[in-house]
Amino acid sequence: MSGTEAKSQLARFGPNLFRERQEKSLLLQYLTRFKNPLVIILLVASAVSAFTGEVTNFLIISFIVLLSVTLDFIQEYRANAAAEKLRQSVSVRATVIRDGRQLQVPVAQVVPGDIVAQLRGPLVNDATRLNFPDERGAEARGIDPQVTPLLPREIKGVETSSRL
Repeated sequence: MSGTEAKSQLARFGPNLFRERQEKSLLLQYLTRFKNPLVIILLVASAVSAFTGEVTNFLIISFIVLLSVTLDFIQEYRANAAAEKLRQSVSVRATVIRDGRQLQVPVAQVVPGDIVAQLRGPLVNDATRLNFPDERGAEARGIDPQVTPLLPREIKGVETSSRL
């Protein structure tokens, strides 16, 4: 694929990014914690205590439930914020073959039709078409062979290295 083709594919399909999921409001996230079966049981026990006149038990159980739900909410909120900050700080790059050369590009700029060089590591995006540069093909690597392997000599105009 040429660089101009890649630019047109990027304009056509957009960046290769995860879809942003809509975040629930903080109040809704907090109230969702009360769906926990244990919390519901404790709230029922608290209500029974209130109806039987055990005000002290009602207050103690209610305070513990509110404290527990609040601490759980705060802890998850902080963890999600830290995970989001980490996700934004990591720059993932891919090696693609364009214009017969290997280029390092941000993963967001990988487009349909790119040949991605898998240099190391066992993880491959499930939407990636796999082409193997050696005689062993997919069966030797334990991957379901859904695509016929291409050998380097079958990819015209591509400079291959021993690592590819």
